[in-house]
Amino acid sequence: MCFTNTSCFCSSTLIECLFCSSANNRVLILQFRLQSSFIFAVPPTFETQPQSAVAQEKTEVVFHCKLSGSPPPAVHWTKDGDPITPSDYVVETEDQLRIMGLIPSDSGYYQCHASNELGSRQATAQLVVRANGETSIISVKCKAN
Repeated sequence: MCFTNTSCFCSSTLIECLFCSSANNRVLILQFRLQSSFIFAVPPTFETQPQSAVAQEKTEVVFHCKLSGSPPPAVHWTKDGDPITPSDYVVETEDQLRIMGLIPSDSGYYQCHASNELGSRQATAQLVVRANGETSIISVKCKAN
């Protein structure tokens, strides 16, 4: 079959073409519905990493850990490799960890872990809690993986 007249209509969701044959008066209509939704996956990337800190006992510290990625990465915190349990004194939000009423046993390495289907990232900050009146010089380390 040979088509002598054709016309097409296009929109953002539909392509419709009309084919006409003058020889045998046949009409063929083709419709294509477009269902394009592109999802770009991106591994987690740090926008803000937690920074090591030295703080006085009975004060508070906030570690910031902001990430981007697609799908959005799941974030969780650990202290010295163990999961952190939120409480009235330890509060996790979307992009930070707040520890209030610091005591010396809060000292340690805090790690922000982030992962999505394309990968995982982690960053570590050291917290040193000084007893009230303590003035010794303490070095702190900061590292990211």
